[in-house]
Amino acid sequence: MRSEVKLSPFKIVSAYAVVTLSWSLFADQFLGVVIADPSLMRVVQKIINIVYIVLTAWLLYALIRRDTLAMRRSEEALRRSEARNQALLNAIPDLMLRISREGTFLDFRGAKGSAQTLPTGGFLGKAVHEVMPPNVADQMKAKIADTLETGAVNVFEYQIQKEDRLDYQEARIVLSWEDEVLAIVRDITERKRAEQEREALIEELRNALAQVKTLSGLLPICAACKRIRDDNGYWRQIEAYIGEHSEAEFSHGICPECARRLYPEHYKGK
Repeated sequence: MRSEVKLSPFKIVSAYAVVTLSWSLFADQFLGVVIADPSLMRVVQKIINIVYIVLTAWLLYALIRRDTLAMRRSEEALRRSEARNQALLNAIPDLMLRISREGTFLDFRGAKGSAQTLPTGGFLGKAVHEVMPPNVADQMKAKIADTLETGAVNVFEYQIQKEDRLDYQEARIVLSWEDEVLAIVRDITERKRAEQEREALIEELRNALAQVKTLSGLLPICAACKRIRDDNGYWRQIEAYIGEHSEAEFSHGICPECARRLYPEHYKGK
């Protein structure tokens, strides 16, 4: 398959200049051979000059129109790209911050439908250490430096104390320019609280299961003395075995039948 030859404006103008120069150098000799009449020669030369002027004007028009159309297509592609990017940004509900290499807030786009994560009054132009708690600011500066150096996306979570509650935030640091990053900040308080409640419930269930002891399956028990054989093959008193495998506690007494059999003198005639 033959590749398509692309003619740039420079190639077109160069080819036109070569043809024009060649014709200017050799046209008189060629016309002198073909046309002998001097008056006819002057008329032909005027016609040739007019043709040169028309071709030059058409060439300039074609090149200008080509560049204009290319510029319009580029502008249209740029507008579409900007519209798509703006649509994507509008679809993101999180707070977006432009931060310089030095950690200065350059610009922001507020979060939609989520809690305010930064002070509303004039944090632009300030450094992260002036706005955020020291431990969070140190994390932010370290992640910004790593993103600028490696180009990697850095994600970290942190806590923000707000009046009488503790909120959780997630920051995603991405490279925006050679000397600045874009921080996408999301409120994850509800998710963290749900995770904490789930962990607490799991811990409660784990503790409850640790305290529950159940008996199941077949228990080998002696038909005479009523001892139970444990997993190690030892015969143990039934109350000791059940006490280890359940929460039951035993209190010893004696039933009337056993009392009459063991102590007949006390139960004679009864």
